[in-house]
Amino acid sequence: MRKRPSPRGLLTAMTVLSCLGPGAVRAQVPAPADIIGFAPGEDYKLANYPQILEYFRSLGEASPRVEILEIGESTLGQPMVVAAVSSEANIADLDRYAGISQLLAKAENLDDSEARRLAQEGKAVVWIDGGLHATEVAHGQLMPELAHYLATDESPETRGIRDNVIVLVCANMNPDGLNIVADWYMGNVGSPYELSPIPELYHPYIGHDNNRDWYMFTQVETQNVARQLYHEWFPQIVYNHHQSSPFPGRIWTPPFENPVNPNLDPLVVTSINQIGESMKKRFDFEGKPGANSGIVFDMWWNGSMRGAPDFHNMLGFLTETALYRYATPGCYEEEDIPETFGERAGNLPAKTPTTNYPNPWLGGCWHLRDAMDYMMTASLAVVDMAAELKEDYLFNIYWMGKRQRERGERAEGGPFAYVVDLGAQHDPTSAVDLLRIFRTAGIDVVRAEEAFEAEGREYPSGTYVIPPQAFRPFVVDLMEPKRYPDRRLYPDGPPEPPYDMTGYEL
Repeated sequence: MRKRPSPRGLLTAMTVLSCLGPGAVRAQVPAPADIIGFAPGEDYKLANYPQILEYFRSLGEASPRVEILEIGESTLGQPMVVAAVSSEANIADLDRYAGISQLLAKAENLDDSEARRLAQEGKAVVWIDGGLHATEVAHGQLMPELAHYLATDESPETRGIRDNVIVLVCANMNPDGLNIVADWYMGNVGSPYELSPIPELYHPYIGHDNNRDWYMFTQVETQNVARQLYHEWFPQIVYNHHQSSPFPGRIWTPPFENPVNPNLDPLVVTSINQIGESMKKRFDFEGKPGANSGIVFDMWWNGSMRGAPDFHNMLGFLTETALYRYATPGCYEEEDIPETFGERAGNLPAKTPTTNYPNPWLGGCWHLRDAMDYMMTASLAVVDMAAELKEDYLFNIYWMGKRQRERGERAEGGPFAYVVDLGAQHDPTSAVDLLRIFRTAGIDVVRAEEAFEAEGREYPSGTYVIPPQAFRPFVVDLMEPKRYPDRRLYPDGPPEPPYDMTGYEL
Protein backbone atom coordinates (compact mmCIF):
# COMPACT_ATOMS: atom_id res chain seq x y z
CA MET A 1 0.00 0.00 0.00
CA ARG A 2 1.37 3.39 -0.98
CA LYS A 3 0.95 6.39 1.28
CA ARG A 4 1.05 9.49 -0.89
CA PRO A 5 0.54 13.18 -0.04
CA SER A 6 -2.51 14.93 -1.45
CA PRO A 7 -1.99 16.74 -4.80
CA ARG A 8 -2.71 20.08 -3.13
CA GLY A 9 -0.21 19.42 -0.33
CA LEU A 10 2.36 18.19 -2.83
CA LEU A 11 1.91 21.30 -4.98
CA THR A 12 2.35 23.57 -1.96
CA ALA A 13 5.50 21.72 -0.87
CA MET A 14 6.98 21.87 -4.36
CA THR A 15 6.26 25.59 -4.63
CA VAL A 16 8.02 26.31 -1.34
CA LEU A 17 10.96 24.08 -2.26
CA SER A 18 11.39 25.74 -5.65
CA CYS A 19 11.73 29.08 -3.88
CA LEU A 20 14.26 27.77 -1.36
CA GLY A 21 16.57 26.04 -3.83
CA PRO A 22 18.46 22.73 -3.58
CA GLY A 23 20.80 23.88 -0.80
CA ALA A 24 17.88 24.61 1.49
CA VAL A 25 16.34 21.23 0.62
CA ARG A 26 19.50 19.43 1.78
CA ALA A 27 19.55 21.45 4.99
CA GLN A 28 15.99 20.40 5.84
CA VAL A 29 16.45 16.68 5.14
CA PRO A 30 17.90 14.82 8.15
CA ALA A 31 21.05 12.75 7.78
CA PRO A 32 21.00 9.26 9.32
CA ALA A 33 23.04 10.45 12.33
CA ASP A 34 20.41 13.11 13.11
CA ILE A 35 17.78 10.45 13.78
CA ILE A 36 19.76 7.37 14.76
CA GLY A 37 22.12 9.21 17.10
CA PHE A 38 25.31 8.13 15.34
CA ALA A 39 26.41 7.68 11.75
CA PRO A 40 25.97 4.02 10.73
CA GLY A 41 29.39 2.71 9.84
CA GLU A 42 31.14 3.81 13.03
CA ASP A 43 33.28 1.19 14.71
CA TYR A 44 31.57 -0.80 17.49
CA LYS A 45 28.07 0.50 16.70
CA LEU A 46 25.12 -1.11 14.95
CA ALA A 47 21.72 0.50 14.43
CA ASN A 48 18.74 -1.77 15.08
CA TYR A 49 15.59 -1.90 12.96
CA PRO A 50 13.43 0.57 14.94
CA GLN A 51 16.19 3.16 14.51
CA ILE A 52 16.48 2.53 10.78
CA LEU A 53 12.70 2.51 10.33
CA GLU A 54 12.42 5.83 12.15
CA TYR A 55 15.05 7.28 9.86
CA PHE A 56 13.30 6.13 6.68
CA ARG A 57 10.01 7.59 7.84
CA SER A 58 11.70 10.88 8.76
CA LEU A 59 13.35 10.99 5.34
CA GLY A 60 10.02 10.43 3.62
CA GLU A 61 8.38 13.21 5.62
CA ALA A 62 11.19 15.68 4.92
CA SER A 63 11.98 15.08 1.24
CA PRO A 64 9.64 15.48 -1.75
CA ARG A 65 12.03 13.16 -3.60
CA VAL A 66 11.18 10.21 -1.37
CA GLU A 67 8.01 8.22 -0.89
CA ILE A 68 7.88 5.54 1.79
CA LEU A 69 5.99 2.41 0.70
CA GLU A 70 4.58 0.05 3.32
CA ILE A 71 5.00 -3.45 1.87
CA GLY A 72 3.88 -5.68 4.76
CA GLU A 73 5.12 -6.97 8.10
CA SER A 74 7.95 -9.28 9.12
CA THR A 75 7.42 -12.60 10.87
CA LEU A 76 7.51 -10.87 14.27
CA GLY A 77 5.33 -7.96 13.18
CA GLN A 78 7.89 -5.30 12.23
CA PRO A 79 6.70 -2.99 9.42
CA MET A 80 8.67 -3.50 6.21
CA VAL A 81 9.18 -0.37 4.11
CA VAL A 82 10.77 0.65 0.84
CA ALA A 83 11.88 4.18 -0.04
CA ALA A 84 11.11 5.14 -3.63
CA VAL A 85 13.72 7.80 -4.45
CA SER A 86 13.57 9.88 -7.62
CA SER A 87 12.91 13.43 -8.81
CA GLU A 88 9.96 15.37 -7.42
CA ALA A 89 8.17 15.05 -10.77
CA ASN A 90 8.68 11.30 -10.92
CA ILE A 91 7.56 10.82 -7.32
CA ALA A 92 4.33 12.64 -8.16
CA ASP A 93 3.67 10.13 -10.98
CA LEU A 94 4.85 6.81 -9.54
CA ASP A 95 1.77 4.81 -10.52
CA ARG A 96 2.21 5.77 -14.17
CA TYR A 97 5.83 4.68 -14.27
CA ALA A 98 5.08 1.44 -12.43
CA GLY A 99 2.39 0.79 -15.04
CA ILE A 100 4.84 1.32 -17.89
CA SER A 101 7.29 -1.03 -16.22
CA GLN A 102 4.60 -3.71 -15.96
CA LEU A 103 3.48 -3.34 -19.58
CA LEU A 104 7.02 -3.77 -20.85
CA ALA A 105 7.86 -6.67 -18.52
CA LYS A 106 4.73 -8.60 -19.46
CA ALA A 107 5.31 -7.96 -23.21
CA GLU A 108 1.65 -8.60 -23.92
CA ASN A 109 -0.43 -6.83 -26.60
CA LEU A 110 2.52 -4.60 -27.56
CA ASP A 111 4.44 -4.25 -30.80
CA ASP A 112 8.04 -3.13 -31.06
CA SER A 113 7.22 0.48 -31.93
CA GLU A 114 4.84 0.84 -28.99
CA ALA A 115 7.38 -0.77 -26.68
CA ARG A 116 10.06 1.63 -27.90
CA ARG A 117 7.75 4.59 -27.23
CA LEU A 118 7.05 3.35 -23.70
CA ALA A 119 10.77 2.82 -23.11
CA GLN A 120 11.42 6.43 -24.06
CA GLU A 121 8.57 7.65 -21.87
CA GLY A 122 9.22 5.46 -18.82
CA LYS A 123 11.81 5.49 -16.05
CA ALA A 124 14.19 2.71 -15.19
CA VAL A 125 13.21 0.96 -11.95
CA VAL A 126 16.09 -0.35 -9.81
CA TRP A 127 15.62 -2.37 -6.61
CA ILE A 128 18.46 -2.29 -4.04
CA ASP A 129 18.27 -4.11 -0.72
CA GLY A 130 20.34 -4.99 2.33
CA GLY A 131 19.98 -6.99 5.51
CA LEU A 132 18.77 -10.31 4.11
CA HIS A 133 21.52 -12.15 5.99
CA ALA A 134 21.58 -10.28 9.27
CA THR A 135 25.09 -11.22 10.42
CA GLU A 136 26.39 -9.64 7.21
CA VAL A 137 25.93 -6.32 8.92
CA ALA A 138 27.28 -3.68 6.50
CA HIS A 139 24.52 -3.60 3.90
CA GLY A 140 21.80 -3.33 6.53
CA GLN A 141 23.59 -0.27 7.93
CA LEU A 142 24.11 1.20 4.43
CA MET A 143 20.48 1.54 3.36
CA PRO A 144 19.72 4.80 5.28
CA GLU A 145 22.89 6.40 3.91
CA LEU A 146 22.14 5.30 0.34
CA ALA A 147 18.58 6.65 0.45
CA HIS A 148 19.78 9.95 1.96
CA TYR A 149 22.53 10.38 -0.64
CA LEU A 150 20.24 9.71 -3.59
CA ALA A 151 17.64 12.14 -2.22
CA THR A 152 19.98 15.03 -1.36
CA ASP A 153 23.15 14.95 -3.45
CA GLU A 154 23.22 17.66 -6.13
CA SER A 155 26.02 16.42 -8.37
CA PRO A 156 25.18 16.18 -12.10
CA GLU A 157 25.41 12.39 -11.83
CA THR A 158 22.86 12.13 -9.02
CA ARG A 159 20.50 14.62 -10.63
CA GLY A 160 20.63 12.47 -13.76
CA ILE A 161 19.85 9.40 -11.68
CA ARG A 162 16.83 11.07 -10.09
CA ASP A 163 15.56 12.27 -13.47
CA ASN A 164 15.81 8.88 -15.19
CA VAL A 165 15.54 6.24 -12.46
CA ILE A 166 13.16 5.29 -9.68
CA VAL A 167 15.38 3.65 -7.05
CA LEU A 168 13.56 1.35 -4.64
CA VAL A 169 15.70 1.19 -1.48
CA CYS A 170 14.45 -1.57 0.83
CA ALA A 171 15.08 -0.47 4.43
CA ASN A 172 15.81 -4.05 5.47
CA MET A 173 14.92 -7.47 4.09
CA ASN A 174 15.02 -9.18 7.49
CA PRO A 175 13.99 -6.72 10.23
CA ASP A 176 13.72 -9.37 12.94
CA GLY A 177 17.21 -10.63 12.16
CA LEU A 178 18.67 -7.14 12.33
CA ASN A 179 17.23 -6.69 15.81
CA ILE A 180 18.60 -10.05 16.95
CA VAL A 181 22.11 -9.31 15.67
CA ALA A 182 22.32 -5.62 16.62
CA ASP A 183 20.97 -6.18 20.13
CA TRP A 184 23.32 -9.13 20.71
CA TYR A 185 26.40 -7.28 19.48
CA MET A 186 25.65 -3.98 21.23
CA GLY A 187 25.04 -5.89 24.45
CA ASN A 188 28.48 -7.51 24.19
CA VAL A 189 30.67 -4.67 22.86
CA GLY A 190 33.67 -4.17 25.13
CA SER A 191 33.26 -7.55 26.80
CA PRO A 192 35.11 -10.83 26.18
CA TYR A 193 32.05 -11.92 24.16
CA GLU A 194 32.15 -9.04 21.67
CA LEU A 195 32.79 -11.30 18.66
CA SER A 196 30.78 -14.29 19.87
CA PRO A 197 28.22 -15.76 17.47
CA ILE A 198 24.54 -15.16 18.11
CA PRO A 199 22.92 -18.09 19.95
CA GLU A 200 19.81 -18.26 17.73
CA LEU A 201 18.73 -18.21 14.10
CA TYR A 202 18.76 -14.70 12.66
CA HIS A 203 15.46 -15.40 10.97
CA PRO A 204 12.83 -16.85 13.34
CA TYR A 205 12.19 -19.92 11.18
CA ILE A 206 14.79 -20.46 8.49
CA GLY A 207 17.90 -18.47 9.39
CA HIS A 208 20.40 -18.21 6.51
CA ASP A 209 18.02 -20.08 4.23
CA ASN A 210 15.84 -17.01 3.81
CA ASN A 211 17.96 -16.75 0.66
CA ARG A 212 16.76 -20.18 -0.49
CA ASP A 213 13.05 -19.33 -0.34
CA TRP A 214 12.61 -17.43 -3.61
CA TYR A 215 10.98 -20.26 -5.55
CA MET A 216 8.74 -21.50 -2.69
CA PHE A 217 7.77 -18.23 -0.94
CA THR A 218 7.15 -19.84 2.45
CA GLN A 219 8.08 -16.78 4.56
CA VAL A 220 6.14 -13.54 4.82
CA GLU A 221 9.23 -11.44 4.12
CA THR A 222 9.77 -13.29 0.84
CA GLN A 223 6.11 -12.84 -0.06
CA ASN A 224 6.21 -9.12 0.72
CA VAL A 225 9.18 -8.53 -1.56
CA ALA A 226 7.90 -10.83 -4.31
CA ARG A 227 4.74 -8.74 -4.43
CA GLN A 228 6.86 -5.64 -5.14
CA LEU A 229 9.02 -7.35 -7.75
CA TYR A 230 6.43 -9.36 -9.67
CA HIS A 231 3.11 -7.58 -9.10
CA GLU A 232 3.80 -3.91 -8.33
CA TRP A 233 7.04 -2.56 -9.81
CA PHE A 234 8.62 -5.08 -12.23
CA PRO A 235 12.11 -3.56 -11.84
CA GLN A 236 14.57 -4.00 -14.65
CA ILE A 237 17.44 -4.34 -12.15
CA VAL A 238 17.46 -6.17 -8.78
CA TYR A 239 20.60 -5.68 -6.67
CA ASN A 240 20.91 -7.88 -3.58
CA HIS A 241 23.81 -6.97 -1.23
CA HIS A 242 25.74 -9.68 0.63
CA GLN A 243 28.94 -10.37 2.51
CA SER A 244 31.58 -11.83 2.35
CA SER A 245 33.88 -11.74 -0.67
CA PRO A 246 36.19 -14.70 -1.25
CA PHE A 247 39.32 -13.78 0.75
CA PRO A 248 41.41 -11.68 0.25
CA GLY A 249 39.15 -9.83 -2.19
CA ARG A 250 37.32 -6.80 -0.89
CA ILE A 251 34.23 -7.18 -3.07
CA TRP A 252 33.01 -9.83 -5.49
CA THR A 253 31.05 -8.51 -8.47
CA PRO A 254 29.62 -10.03 -11.64
CA PRO A 255 30.41 -11.53 -14.14
CA PHE A 256 29.48 -14.84 -12.52
CA GLU A 257 31.27 -18.17 -12.61
CA ASN A 258 29.93 -20.91 -14.91
CA PRO A 259 27.63 -22.72 -15.39
CA VAL A 260 24.77 -20.63 -16.77
CA ASN A 261 21.26 -22.07 -16.53
CA PRO A 262 20.09 -22.74 -20.13
CA ASN A 263 16.59 -21.46 -19.32
CA LEU A 264 17.88 -17.91 -18.81
CA ASP A 265 17.53 -15.44 -21.64
CA PRO A 266 21.03 -14.71 -22.99
CA LEU A 267 20.43 -10.97 -22.68
CA VAL A 268 20.13 -11.39 -18.90
CA VAL A 269 23.64 -12.84 -18.80
CA THR A 270 25.32 -10.27 -21.06
CA SER A 271 23.60 -7.33 -19.35
CA ILE A 272 24.65 -8.48 -15.87
CA ASN A 273 28.21 -8.91 -17.15
CA GLN A 274 28.15 -5.31 -18.36
CA ILE A 275 26.95 -4.02 -14.98
CA GLY A 276 29.67 -5.92 -13.14
CA GLU A 277 32.40 -4.48 -15.34
CA SER A 278 31.01 -0.99 -14.75
CA MET A 279 31.31 -1.57 -11.00
CA LYS A 280 34.94 -2.66 -11.28
CA LYS A 281 35.78 0.37 -13.40
CA ARG A 282 34.31 2.67 -10.76
CA PHE A 283 36.26 0.96 -7.98
CA ASP A 284 39.44 1.60 -9.93
CA PHE A 285 38.60 5.27 -10.48
CA GLU A 286 37.97 5.68 -6.75
CA GLY A 287 41.17 3.92 -5.71
CA LYS A 288 39.41 0.96 -4.11
CA PRO A 289 41.44 -2.22 -4.78
CA GLY A 290 40.28 -5.78 -4.33
CA ALA A 291 37.32 -6.14 -6.73
CA ASN A 292 37.13 -9.69 -8.09
CA SER A 293 34.71 -11.59 -10.31
CA GLY A 294 34.15 -14.80 -12.24
CA ILE A 295 34.76 -17.13 -9.30
CA VAL A 296 32.60 -19.19 -6.90
CA PHE A 297 29.13 -17.69 -7.56
CA ASP A 298 27.31 -19.11 -10.60
CA MET A 299 24.11 -18.51 -12.59
CA TRP A 300 22.60 -21.98 -12.28
CA TRP A 301 20.13 -22.04 -9.41
CA ASN A 302 16.75 -20.39 -9.04
CA GLY A 303 16.20 -20.30 -5.29
CA SER A 304 17.95 -17.09 -4.28
CA MET A 305 16.77 -13.52 -4.03
CA ARG A 306 19.15 -12.44 -6.79
CA GLY A 307 18.64 -15.55 -8.94
CA ALA A 308 14.85 -15.79 -9.21
CA PRO A 309 14.48 -12.36 -10.91
CA ASP A 310 16.81 -13.56 -13.68
CA PHE A 311 14.11 -16.06 -14.65
CA HIS A 312 11.72 -13.08 -14.96
CA ASN A 313 14.02 -11.33 -17.47
CA MET A 314 15.14 -8.93 -14.75
CA LEU A 315 18.83 -8.33 -14.13
CA GLY A 316 19.18 -9.88 -10.70
CA PHE A 317 22.63 -10.11 -9.16
CA LEU A 318 24.54 -9.84 -5.91
CA THR A 319 27.81 -8.50 -4.68
CA GLU A 320 29.74 -10.02 -1.80
CA THR A 321 31.73 -7.43 0.18
CA ALA A 322 34.48 -8.29 2.65
CA LEU A 323 33.33 -8.82 6.24
CA TYR A 324 35.33 -8.96 9.43
CA ARG A 325 33.06 -9.41 12.46
CA TYR A 326 30.04 -7.23 13.17
CA ALA A 327 31.20 -3.59 13.59
CA THR A 328 34.58 -4.55 15.04
CA PRO A 329 37.55 -3.73 12.75
CA GLY A 330 40.21 -6.25 11.80
CA CYS A 331 43.71 -5.88 10.37
CA TYR A 332 45.69 -8.10 8.01
CA GLU A 333 49.45 -8.19 7.56
CA GLU A 334 51.14 -9.03 4.28
CA GLU A 335 51.78 -12.58 5.46
CA ASP A 336 48.01 -13.04 6.01
CA ILE A 337 47.36 -12.70 2.28
CA PRO A 338 47.40 -16.12 0.54
CA GLU A 339 48.99 -16.73 -2.84
CA THR A 340 45.64 -17.78 -4.37
CA PHE A 341 41.92 -17.61 -3.66
CA GLY A 342 41.88 -21.37 -3.12
CA GLU A 343 40.74 -24.41 -5.03
CA ARG A 344 37.04 -23.50 -5.00
CA ALA A 345 37.97 -20.27 -6.82
CA GLY A 346 40.11 -22.09 -9.36
CA ASN A 347 43.28 -21.03 -7.55
CA LEU A 348 42.96 -17.51 -8.92
CA PRO A 349 46.15 -15.61 -8.01
CA ALA A 350 45.58 -13.31 -5.04
CA LYS A 351 48.71 -11.15 -5.20
CA THR A 352 49.18 -10.51 -8.92
CA PRO A 353 46.73 -8.84 -11.34
CA THR A 354 44.49 -11.02 -13.52
CA THR A 355 41.49 -10.31 -15.72
CA ASN A 356 39.21 -11.41 -12.86
CA TYR A 357 41.21 -9.55 -10.20
CA PRO A 358 42.95 -6.60 -11.86
CA ASN A 359 43.82 -4.59 -8.73
CA PRO A 360 44.73 -6.89 -5.80
CA TRP A 361 44.24 -5.88 -2.17
CA LEU A 362 47.43 -6.64 -0.28
CA GLY A 363 46.37 -6.10 3.30
CA GLY A 364 45.56 -3.40 5.82
CA CYS A 365 42.80 -2.70 8.31
CA TRP A 366 39.15 -3.24 7.42
CA HIS A 367 36.34 -1.38 9.16
CA LEU A 368 32.58 -1.50 8.84
CA ARG A 369 32.91 1.91 7.20
CA ASP A 370 35.18 0.46 4.50
CA ALA A 371 32.66 -2.24 3.63
CA MET A 372 29.87 0.34 3.42
CA ASP A 373 32.00 2.59 1.20
CA TYR A 374 32.58 -0.27 -1.24
CA MET A 375 28.86 -1.05 -1.23
CA MET A 376 28.03 2.59 -1.89
CA THR A 377 30.41 2.67 -4.85
CA ALA A 378 28.84 -0.47 -6.31
CA SER A 379 25.29 0.84 -5.76
CA LEU A 380 26.06 4.15 -7.45
CA ALA A 381 27.68 2.36 -10.39
CA VAL A 382 24.43 0.42 -10.86
CA VAL A 383 22.01 3.35 -10.67
CA ASP A 384 24.26 5.56 -12.81
CA MET A 385 24.32 2.90 -15.51
CA ALA A 386 20.52 2.59 -15.22
CA ALA A 387 20.26 6.35 -15.81
CA GLU A 388 22.62 6.27 -18.80
CA LEU A 389 20.96 3.23 -20.42
CA LYS A 390 17.42 3.79 -19.19
CA GLU A 391 15.75 3.27 -22.55
CA ASP A 392 17.80 0.16 -23.30
CA TYR A 393 16.87 -1.53 -20.02
CA LEU A 394 13.18 -0.78 -20.45
CA PHE A 395 13.10 -1.97 -24.05
CA ASN A 396 15.25 -5.02 -23.36
CA ILE A 397 12.92 -6.42 -20.70
CA TYR A 398 10.13 -6.17 -23.28
CA TRP A 399 12.32 -7.81 -25.92
CA MET A 400 13.19 -10.73 -23.66
CA GLY A 401 9.55 -11.16 -22.65
CA LYS A 402 8.46 -11.17 -26.27
CA ARG A 403 11.15 -13.70 -27.14
CA GLN A 404 10.08 -15.99 -24.27
CA ARG A 405 6.42 -15.80 -25.32
CA GLU A 406 7.40 -16.82 -28.83
CA ARG A 407 9.51 -19.70 -27.51
CA GLY A 408 6.48 -20.94 -25.60
CA GLU A 409 4.24 -20.70 -28.63
CA ARG A 410 6.76 -22.86 -30.52
CA ALA A 411 7.01 -25.27 -27.55
CA GLU A 412 10.76 -24.65 -27.57
CA GLY A 413 12.63 -25.89 -24.50
CA GLY A 414 9.40 -27.11 -22.92
CA PRO A 415 5.70 -27.65 -23.69
CA PHE A 416 3.36 -25.02 -25.11
CA ALA A 417 1.46 -24.91 -21.80
CA TYR A 418 1.02 -26.75 -18.52
CA VAL A 419 -2.44 -28.07 -17.63
CA VAL A 420 -3.49 -28.70 -14.01
CA ASP A 421 -6.78 -30.54 -13.54
CA LEU A 422 -7.39 -30.48 -9.78
CA GLY A 423 -10.02 -33.20 -10.04
CA ALA A 424 -7.50 -35.65 -11.47
CA GLN A 425 -4.86 -35.14 -8.77
CA HIS A 426 -3.90 -37.75 -6.20
CA ASP A 427 -3.05 -34.81 -3.90
CA PRO A 428 -5.06 -31.75 -4.99
CA THR A 429 -3.78 -29.70 -2.05
CA SER A 430 -0.23 -29.95 -3.39
CA ALA A 431 -1.47 -28.95 -6.82
CA VAL A 432 -3.05 -25.85 -5.29
CA ASP A 433 0.27 -25.09 -3.58
CA LEU A 434 1.99 -25.36 -6.96
CA LEU A 435 -0.40 -22.85 -8.48
CA ARG A 436 -0.03 -20.56 -5.47
CA ILE A 437 3.74 -20.52 -5.89
CA PHE A 438 3.43 -19.55 -9.51
CA ARG A 439 0.90 -16.83 -8.82
CA THR A 440 3.12 -15.39 -6.06
CA ALA A 441 5.93 -15.30 -8.63
CA GLY A 442 3.78 -13.25 -11.01
CA ILE A 443 3.10 -16.15 -13.35
CA ASP A 444 -0.11 -15.96 -15.40
CA VAL A 445 -2.42 -18.84 -14.51
CA VAL A 446 -5.81 -18.99 -16.26
CA ARG A 447 -8.87 -21.07 -15.47
CA ALA A 448 -10.79 -22.66 -18.33
CA GLU A 449 -14.38 -21.44 -18.53
CA GLU A 450 -15.47 -24.50 -20.48
CA ALA A 451 -14.28 -28.01 -21.23
CA PHE A 452 -11.51 -28.42 -23.81
CA GLU A 453 -9.36 -31.06 -25.45
CA ALA A 454 -5.56 -31.08 -25.56
CA GLU A 455 -3.38 -33.81 -27.09
CA GLY A 456 -6.30 -36.20 -27.26
CA ARG A 457 -7.41 -35.74 -23.66
CA GLU A 458 -10.58 -34.07 -22.39
CA TYR A 459 -10.32 -31.50 -19.58
CA PRO A 460 -13.33 -30.14 -17.65
CA SER A 461 -14.17 -26.50 -17.13
CA GLY A 462 -12.30 -25.10 -14.16
CA THR A 463 -9.02 -26.68 -15.26
CA TYR A 464 -6.01 -24.42 -14.70
CA VAL A 465 -3.61 -23.63 -17.54
CA ILE A 466 -0.18 -21.98 -17.42
CA PRO A 467 0.13 -20.51 -20.93
CA PRO A 468 3.12 -19.11 -22.87
CA GLN A 469 4.23 -15.85 -21.26
CA ALA A 470 7.07 -13.43 -20.66
CA PHE A 471 8.14 -15.09 -17.40
CA ARG A 472 8.20 -18.55 -18.96
CA PRO A 473 11.84 -19.23 -17.92
CA PHE A 474 10.72 -19.36 -14.28
CA VAL A 475 7.98 -21.89 -15.11
CA VAL A 476 10.09 -24.14 -17.31
CA ASP A 477 12.98 -24.10 -14.87
CA LEU A 478 10.77 -25.39 -12.07
CA MET A 479 8.69 -27.84 -14.12
CA GLU A 480 11.23 -29.51 -16.40
CA PRO A 481 14.07 -31.78 -15.24
CA LYS A 482 17.59 -30.42 -15.52
CA ARG A 483 20.96 -32.11 -15.56
CA TYR A 484 23.77 -30.20 -13.92
CA PRO A 485 26.78 -30.07 -16.29
CA ASP A 486 29.50 -32.65 -15.72
CA ARG A 487 32.25 -30.21 -14.78
CA ARG A 488 35.60 -31.66 -13.71
CA LEU A 489 38.47 -29.97 -11.92
CA TYR A 490 40.70 -31.51 -14.61
CA PRO A 491 40.26 -34.26 -17.24
CA ASP A 492 39.11 -37.48 -15.55
CA GLY A 493 39.41 -35.70 -12.21
CA PRO A 494 36.85 -35.20 -9.44
CA PRO A 495 33.71 -33.11 -10.03
CA GLU A 496 34.00 -29.39 -9.60
CA PRO A 497 31.77 -28.60 -6.58
CA PRO A 498 28.69 -26.56 -7.51
CA TYR A 499 28.15 -23.26 -5.73
CA ASP A 500 24.71 -24.19 -4.37
CA MET A 501 21.61 -26.19 -5.23
CA THR A 502 21.60 -28.11 -8.50
CA GLY A 503 18.10 -29.63 -8.40
CA TYR A 504 14.95 -27.94 -7.15
CA GLU A 505 12.09 -28.77 -9.55
CA LEU A 506 8.51 -28.54 -8.32
